[in-house]
Amino acid sequence: MMDLTEYTEYYTLFPTLVQSTLHPEADRINPPLLEEIYRLYQMTPDGRDERSSSSAFTTMWSLNDLHKRSVFKELSEFIKSELNIFAKEQSIKLSNNGPIIKEMWFNIINDFQCFDIHAHSNCLFTGVYYLKASKDSSPLVLKSENIDKMLICSTDAKNDYNTVSHEITPAPGLLTLFNANVRHSTWAILHKEERVSVSFTAVV
Repeated sequence: MMDLTEYTEYYTLFPTLVQSTLHPEADRINPPLLEEIYRLYQMTPDGRDERSSSSAFTTMWSLNDLHKRSVFKELSEFIKSELNIFAKEQSIKLSNNGPIIKEMWFNIINDFQCFDIHAHSNCLFTGVYYLKASKDSSPLVLKSENIDKMLICSTDAKNDYNTVSHEITPAPGLLTLFNANVRHSTWAILHKEERVSVSFTAVV
């Protein structure tokens, strides 16, 4: 059979951009944020969707204006500066004000808890900033659209063309950004741990 390699081209279409940045001064900014979150935790009802199978605590629907509070000002500015870079990497046109944080809330996950697979509507970007997480904490899992296939073929090795998910290991000070339509979840924590994070959505 004729070798047509030199006449063949391969294309990578519709790539999914994910941006992770470790805050260089997390040891300084995280403690007062944790203190405020624990204070709010004592007086804020759980904001989980009633249909959720998760038992983890979140204020997604009960307290989602953290970015408007002075304690979270420095974190919000850090997130917005990284969102600006993330948008420019995708050649998205920005106004003079740059990306706008729409909602911001906190999550507290304890042992054997998780978050269901979900995406975020009515926004362009979403992300998470970790305030507290152990070295062997369960990952944030981003799901490929390929997960919807009715039949997935066996493969010799995992690569960017056949994988259906990507795992990101949390760490204190880690900020991860991705487009809001990307479905994601958090696996159950299988050991005694309390993980605290701040999540948000944004528009331009």
